[in-house]
Amino acid sequence: MDLPITTPEIITHLTGLKNGLDFSCTHIDSTTVYISEWISDEDQPTNAEILAAQDEVESLIKSQEYIEKRKAEYPSLLELTVALYDTDDKSAVEAKRAAVKLKYPKPE
Repeated sequence: MDLPITTPEIITHLTGLKNGLDFSCTHIDSTTVYISEWISDEDQPTNAEILAAQDEVESLIKSQEYIEKRKAEYPSLLELTVALYDTDDKSAVEAKRAAVKLKYPKPE
């Protein structure tokens, strides 16, 4: 098949489209691979199925980006530990968490 699968997540998602899919891939670089051999008894997915799987995975990844962004800016474990024992620190931690949540809202 000529259509590139652009992320490793696409292969994982693609194998969930049908039971018993088995294929080998050729890696072009760290993010692009091609189906080089179809080894399954099942029909090989069409370009449309691959594109749909790619769109679904990219949408899922994008919808989860806020989690990583929040993690990077949330208060550290040290800040949280200190906040357990100090009211002023607790207020500061709560304010920092609220600001991060506002900056990176959960998608609906």
